[in-house]
Amino acid sequence: MSTPIAIDGIVNAAEDNDVLIAGSGAEAGNSVTVTITDNNNSVSRTVTADNTGAWTTIGSEFDVSAFNNGTLTVAASQSDAAGNTSSVDSTTITLDNVR
Repeated sequence: MSTPIAIDGIVNAAEDNDVLIAGSGAEAGNSVTVTITDNNNSVSRTVTADNTGAWTTIGSEFDVSAFNNGTLTVAASQSDAAGNTSSVDSTTITLDNVR
């Protein structure tokens, strides 16, 4: 997963309904599932890695405006056509939608 997310690792009010997440290193054509969670909420989206192994979520797929301010965990894993799933790569971001 490419970090920092939201340029500075902080998702503010202008960004909270359009969080863009990208990464590389997946196997070409594999599904990459990205999940953002706080203590009470979770949202997941699945994208397909391109022929170089890069992947990107469309920002509008992740609307965290209803999430609690504070630390959010962003996790990504990939799975192949046979259903094998990789270990999870994760990082944290800060949601401050008061700013």
